[in-house]
Amino acid sequence: MLKSGIGMRTTKSGFTLIEILVVLVILGITASVALLAFGDFGESRRAQAEAQRFIHKVRLIRHQAILEAITYGMKITPSSYQIFRFSPPNTWTPVTSTLLKPYQFPKKITLYLNINPTNPTSSASNKNWVVFQASGEITPFRINFGLNKHPNIAHVVADDNGTTHLKLGPDL
Repeated sequence: MLKSGIGMRTTKSGFTLIEILVVLVILGITASVALLAFGDFGESRRAQAEAQRFIHKVRLIRHQAILEAITYGMKITPSSYQIFRFSPPNTWTPVTSTLLKPYQFPKKITLYLNINPTNPTSSASNKNWVVFQASGEITPFRINFGLNKHPNIAHVVADDNGTTHLKLGPDL
């Protein structure tokens, strides 16, 4: 202990800068190991958000088809989708409006598509087309959104009467 000039004893308390830095380094290493071991860095949440975005787009196209009394089609690939408008006699024209423009999925998102063409319409009877009738009916489908290691994070399911559901979780 040190003595001051008046005769009182003073003590030093607290931590040195080196001690604080060592603790911060140890905490940083521990946190990074925990993230690498347990986290997917929010990728599964992004897959769920993409599924929600997709179901909203499907509902928008269905409503647009009913309002305009026009048949629409959606061509879906594992990495993107594009909207088309049917023009008689047998022509599909790409739609380029702001709300219905083509969309590219993020690269880490995987898509597993299962379309049941129970109502094939002209050239839209391909496996990767969903047709939206002016009556509100659509081609039934099921799309799984996921990641390479977790392919079943979210599911978008549609029946032929136009009802769409979003289901989250690997067991559905």
